[in-house]
Amino acid sequence: MIIIILLLLIVFYLLYINGYLITQVKKAAMFVGKIGGNGICRAKFSYCSGYIKRIVKFKESREYDFTLNSDLSIGEFTAELIDSSKHIIFKLDCNHPCGFVIADSKARYYLILRFKSASGNFELKWN
Repeated sequence: MIIIILLLLIVFYLLYINGYLITQVKKAAMFVGKIGGNGICRAKFSYCSGYIKRIVKFKESREYDFTLNSDLSIGEFTAELIDSSKHIIFKLDCNHPCGFVIADSKARYYLILRFKSASGNFELKWN
């Protein structure tokens, strides 16, 4: 039984570090979205508070441009990209909708979406 639990933990860890497992701590009246790793994240939500965190690994070492389109009726929403040393590369919101990173294909980056009593929708794209 212990071996099965350890194997499951290893599988979950491998999924997480490769960007396939998403960590979410949020509460919302309604949340419908896709937080994908294929260059686009989008969602509609009502009275959402909390965060969504996932690891992003880029396929090639080059510059990636991020664009945030958000339409909030109330609250705050931010999208942060953090490197493996926990340094914030950029923080996107309604006032600063664009950012870029010169990514290393061997590095891991954390994409954190933060909600503070927010209602509306967003779309985050990168290429």
